[in-house]
Amino acid sequence: MQAILKASLENHFLSKVELFEVIKDMGFKDGLTIPEDEIKNILDQNKSESD
Repeated sequence: MQAILKASLENHFLSKVELFEVIKDMGFKDGLTIPEDEIKNILDQNKSESD
């Protein structure tokens, strides 16, 4: 799952804001929890590329 999220950001399918909203929705609607440190890892891994 995390690889898909990372690829969505790397390939500019989603912005960081959109990706964060998707993660929040998955947790709210599907009960899926991704640890906060993993979310930061997904978002920060591409920081230099997308900022």
